[in-house]
Amino acid sequence: MHKHRYATKTEFIREAIRKQMQELEMQEDLEHMRRTRGIWKKKTTDAQLHRVREKVAQEILKEFGIDK
Repeated sequence: MHKHRYATKTEFIREAIRKQMQELEMQEDLEHMRRTRGIWKKKTTDAQLHRVREKVAQEILKEFGIDK
């Protein structure tokens, strides 16, 4: 422990637990990415993008009281 600059066994154990928790969180994040990967593969057409942009523009105009 002293060789690796840990003053006490408790400090060593705490660090080991922190590292294990980080590893588990990283594995959970990677698993979440794997599960949602299929969502990212969906292709959006130009027509779909155009409709969404038009809708957003209309909502913004309505919010500011501007008629088109």
